[in-house]
Amino acid sequence: MKKVISLVLVFSFVLALLSFTSVSAEELEKIPSPEQIKLFKVVKKENGALYGVRLKQNNSEDKISSDSMQSEKLEKISSPEEIKLFKVIKKENGALYGIKLSDQERQKKEDGGQDATKLSRETKLEKIPTANDISFFEKIKKIGNALWGVKKQMPPYSGTNSAIVDDNTRACVITTIDTKDTAVKDLIAKQSTDRQQTITERNTCQKAAFDTIEKQKTNLAACAKNFKEANVKIQNEYKQSHQTIWKSYLTSLKECSKLLKTDTSDNESKNSEILIEDGDASEIE
Repeated sequence: MKKVISLVLVFSFVLALLSFTSVSAEELEKIPSPEQIKLFKVVKKENGALYGVRLKQNNSEDKISSDSMQSEKLEKISSPEEIKLFKVIKKENGALYGIKLSDQERQKKEDGGQDATKLSRETKLEKIPTANDISFFEKIKKIGNALWGVKKQMPPYSGTNSAIVDDNTRACVITTIDTKDTAVKDLIAKQSTDRQQTITERNTCQKAAFDTIEKQKTNLAACAKNFKEANVKIQNEYKQSHQTIWKSYLTSLKECSKLLKTDTSDNESKNSEILIEDGDASEIE
């Protein structure tokens, strides 16, 4: 009987030794966050922190994704329209955080196809610039101290369906066209000034980067990154402002249409609205 007990004890000791050897052969790592527990095995708690052995990744893509979660830092997402620039999005203390997409990931997302792009435009929340623009949005909600909403879809535009501009509406239509074109020219001038400013800032940044050898490449890369982001912002602001000008233009033309002579028999479109095609309608798409 003693011999049997001894054999059992020896066998248990060997199993424990093998188990200890297999665990110790693999390096224990500190688990940085609760979300990453699933990436580990043999999880244990020491001094208030969790440690475990990282699971082996059979798929290289999964491994890259796992590594990137550790190496990339969560950043605060400043506005709803920036959500598309992030991945691994989470909410903490009422704010959204995420890992910013790399240039390659962002390009891949942008190349997802025209249908996906159109859907994104149709459902994207945008900041409503002024109270006068509220009528151009739907699904409006207040975020912080600003109003956000989804832009209403504009009906297909065709100047061929326009009513004829008569004596009653001529002055109104001319004023509307002048107002719209002046606003567009001012907008183009502002965009040009803003873009020139980004070039000046890039020039200063690049020349300053040569002051150091150690961080020269890093600083030059930052100059290029800032320049690119600034120009994307300028382009987005231009497009949004142009859309606002265009919609204001259409609203003014509707007001002009109310002045049409409804009793003029030679006006085939007397019950239609005035729509003046100017070749610039593509800017609102």
